[in-house]
Amino acid sequence: MDWVLIPIWAALKKDELGLGFTNIEVGKITFYSFPGVLIILVFGYGMLKVPQYDWSIYSISVFGICVILTPIVGLLNWGTNATLAWLIIFECIKVSCFSIYTSAWGVMMNNYINGTILGRMYSFSFFFSHSSLIVLFIIFPSFLTLMITNSVTKPLGRLNVWIVFIVMGLPAYIGFRLSMRSKVLI
Repeated sequence: MDWVLIPIWAALKKDELGLGFTNIEVGKITFYSFPGVLIILVFGYGMLKVPQYDWSIYSISVFGICVILTPIVGLLNWGTNATLAWLIIFECIKVSCFSIYTSAWGVMMNNYINGTILGRMYSFSFFFSHSSLIVLFIIFPSFLTLMITNSVTKPLGRLNVWIVFIVMGLPAYIGFRLSMRSKVLI
């Protein structure tokens, strides 16, 4: 959801609690973070010999922390280039952690689930994750809009955006707990 909300939040005018970026600056976030993600994946995940369950725990923890801390960029009154640089760094870390997390869980499922039901588990997993994404794609943009336009939460100012990102960090916490539980089971 972060990948959907960052461009929306960045493109909003500053008086609407956004970052006031132009369309080109919003595009730079994705464009410049892509090479950073590849570097992190190759050097971080590809070259280190770390058990899959540890990767899942560490990557989802870092991902959740970065999601929750992303709105700090909007609270500080840096220039556009500094704000853009920090968003690119956060996006590199978040996308890398998400890729590592999903890869680690795939390997763990292969080793953890009985081979006779593995296909059914993958089918259920894909169904559940895609159904969740559909629901989240409806809820989080609506939640961001509500927090920004609601007269009750208007006095909170830029903290409205932070509340949205904290709520978005909750699934990362659930993923962390599941990873910890899987480590015990494995």
